[in-house]
Amino acid sequence: MRTPNARPARARCLASVLLTTLALCVLDGCGGGSELAIRDAGADSSPNASFDPAIEGPDAAAPSYESSDCKPWSSEIVESPPPGAPAEPSELCAAPAATVSSNLATRVTLANFSRATSEALGFVAVPTALEGAIVGMPTIAVTEATTQELYALTASEMTKVEGGYRFRATWPKPLYRTGSIDMLVTATLSIACNDGGTKTIESVIKMALCETASARHEWVSSGDVCLMCTAPH
Repeated sequence: MRTPNARPARARCLASVLLTTLALCVLDGCGGGSELAIRDAGADSSPNASFDPAIEGPDAAAPSYESSDCKPWSSEIVESPPPGAPAEPSELCAAPAATVSSNLATRVTLANFSRATSEALGFVAVPTALEGAIVGMPTIAVTEATTQELYALTASEMTKVEGGYRFRATWPKPLYRTGSIDMLVTATLSIACNDGGTKTIESVIKMALCETASARHEWVSSGDVCLMCTAPH
């Protein structure tokens, strides 16, 4: 048998539970901490959130100067050596010397340089007029440099491709950029002449280790813009 006060007591108890739940909901955000969820969702929304030097390697860099320690300082055009003889087989073969200097005969470039492995992808571009006369494979050597380590460049895996030759450039030790680092690279090749003989051609190009728009180090060849950066003090 119910007592007269049972229903009011139960109502008061239910109201107390509802008030307590509402208070906890207000304090906790009613959504499992929605403010924290929003804040956590935006924690990695910065432009460089995916940048991880441990994954991308020691030479990886943030996407822009604003997010890295490298600030634009100055830029210059890498010096071009004198052109030398024209890159025409008839004129090169007619030269009296056994070895002819023609800096128009080849253009050497290095791309995708990695300080971590001291490697780069090299390319020897050859004019169309000269391409068909080349005998064998070109050779690459550093003939002048600002640091001793640069002379140890090895050009391997030389392969004929459209427009020239592709090769792998490697140094046995890491090349750390401290001040100006540049070198003269000589490409040597042989061409067949109409008299049945051959002529040795040497081409020299200057290369400088510069920065890129993403603050990475890259080799820049004669005639191209070299960007130099300095860390803010």
